[in-house]
Amino acid sequence: VGGILYLILNATIVVKIILGILVIMSISSWTIIFYKILLYLKIKKEIIYIGNELWSQGFTPANAGNFSVKLDDNTLLCTATGISKNQLTPETIIRTDLQGNPIDKNSKFSPSSEIKMHIEAYKCRADIRVVLHAHPVFATTFASMGKDLNDNVLPEATLQLGSIPVAKYGTPSTTELSNSIIEPLQISDAILLENHGVIVVADSLKMAQFKIEILEHYCHILYNLNCLKQSKRLTDNQVLQLIELRKSNKIQGKALIKYSTGEVQF
Repeated sequence: VGGILYLILNATIVVKIILGILVIMSISSWTIIFYKILLYLKIKKEIIYIGNELWSQGFTPANAGNFSVKLDDNTLLCTATGISKNQLTPETIIRTDLQGNPIDKNSKFSPSSEIKMHIEAYKCRADIRVVLHAHPVFATTFASMGKDLNDNVLPEATLQLGSIPVAKYGTPSTTELSNSIIEPLQISDAILLENHGVIVVADSLKMAQFKIEILEHYCHILYNLNCLKQSKRLTDNQVLQLIELRKSNKIQGKALIKYSTGEVQF
């Protein structure tokens, strides 16, 4: 009898331990799920903010432009198709897999038709966490000229972006367009899309916003200088100082900085 009671007592303790472990695992699982939900909402709020900011600056007329954030190796958040960027809501920012398939099947919204371009960017470079595509007027003007921008006239543009390459024209929403960015992404975080718009990549939404605003400001200045038919470029020595500044500040991302006697690829 004593042996049976001993076994029952120990079995009860084991059951309690197992139940305790299961409770802890359950709490841990729900904590992870809750954390992910909060993270998604925070990122969606940031996307909505940037949508309003870029729309107010004229970067995304009508329903133009699309944004995405890579959450992990299998998940993206992407703006929905056909939505003005000043009318974004949490519901219009869609979760997809890395093939562009919606994860939330009950959503009445569909991801941007240009998500292929975003997916290609993430495939090209593991450091990319954010992709912004927009149609700012002056940058798109230069994109429609089909010419790389190598003019070192603004230290901020040279320091942060370097030379701006042009991706050959591809029909919107096609693999032709997504394939066109593969080569330029190897040298730059900012690309002019020929006869279309621009795309910038970064490791955060804030940095991507800064880059696209710097790009448009740079193109606006270049346009004004072309109208005035005169400009004063930075000297090689000044560019070399900016190169050293980029190194010392450990600025992340790709940039090809050119000057008259050479170039440096970051």
